[in-house]
Amino acid sequence: MKASSSPKARTKGATVAVPVIQGSIAFWLGPEADEWHSHRWTAYIRGPKNEDLSYFIRYVEFHLHESFHPSKRVVTRPPFELTETGWGEFDLIIRLFFIDNLESPIELVHPLRLFPNPPKDQSVEEPVVNEYYEELVFQDPPEELLAILRMGPQRTVETELQKYFLDFTRQEAQDLEKIKHAKDMIRTKLLAINERSKEIDEERKQLEEEISRIGKAV
Repeated sequence: MKASSSPKARTKGATVAVPVIQGSIAFWLGPEADEWHSHRWTAYIRGPKNEDLSYFIRYVEFHLHESFHPSKRVVTRPPFELTETGWGEFDLIIRLFFIDNLESPIELVHPLRLFPNPPKDQSVEEPVVNEYYEELVFQDPPEELLAILRMGPQRTVETELQKYFLDFTRQEAQDLEKIKHAKDMIRTKLLAINERSKEIDEERKQLEEEISRIGKAV
């Protein structure tokens, strides 16, 4: 996701990417469920390691389905999360507003999921977790915002839902291990190709020498 730019007081040529997680966690209400309120869900924006994002985010707007009143909700302090009840899935809009007003808001679309995929019996103890890794890219940000982004978060945020969060740091480590394994395989294949290339060159030289001897004999 890329933040749009304003020409005023910006650091030309600077680019900063900030990782965030957009997500939702939905609990089936079980015996408490009714026709219109089958699940309690929470949508949120968080840091990959639960960092406090208020060091650069001023507030977050959650734009819900039009059946919710009001459909726009504003969260002004961390954790940036919103809890509601309902019965249906929909795409909600998450708009991030930054501490520097020169930086335009960034809009994310989050698919709210209430039901397991693949389908299975629901339990009030096991929520449906739907999270996505994003990188907010700031191009030519204002000088003050650039300094703040480079400094990074100074603390983490505690939330009751964090025990259900996905571990993106472990996934990142697994991805890096896969990349390393792929590089090792490529390196091994290249070495084999180089060795075979040397053998082919040697065979070519031998053939050329044989052809030369035959030519002289004729």
